[in-house]
Amino acid sequence: MKLVDTKPRLLLIAAMAVLALVFSMQTSAPARAAGLSFAAQAERAGLNSQQAKALQSKVDRYLKTMGGSQVSANEIDFKGGKLTVALPGEAHPRDFTSGAGRLAATDHCAHYYDANGYFCAYEGSNFTGDELQWSACGVIKNINFHHGGSWRNNQTRDQVATMYDKDWNVLKSSLAPEKDANGDWYHVWHMQLC
Repeated sequence: MKLVDTKPRLLLIAAMAVLALVFSMQTSAPARAAGLSFAAQAERAGLNSQQAKALQSKVDRYLKTMGGSQVSANEIDFKGGKLTVALPGEAHPRDFTSGAGRLAATDHCAHYYDANGYFCAYEGSNFTGDELQWSACGVIKNINFHHGGSWRNNQTRDQVATMYDKDWNVLKSSLAPEKDANGDWYHVWHMQLC
């Protein structure tokens, strides 16, 4: 009877198990802005555990209805744009990837008439609250703001942003540059640029 040395085989199995464990515990590279987990980003920005859980819950609701990929504690990227979530009680979203999460996030539509190619939708009136920014022509996204709101159409001059209801009936066509500080998202379900 021939004796087989099982030590190399056991070492290989153990190494594979360790690698599998390590990879299953890691967050993907795009999802680890500034090298920190989302929870660590929230903590670094001064959020308590209740605030961090509320923020993640809101991000999870957007991910479920809009898709995309979470790339920081309060940011979701999707084809042609991003959604940045404001903390409860704060007028504007923060940038959790720099400045320890205490700086304001970049608003591509802050300078109206820039014609920089972006359309920005805001959850609150007067360009406040969660902010949806995108620039890809033809990209249609579900708008998950259910009341009030505002928007800026900073696409290239004369480009159109079209707002639709749930049955794809046109509610409004906005010719750039145009804005509404007191828009109403209640009936708007979809958007299309250009």
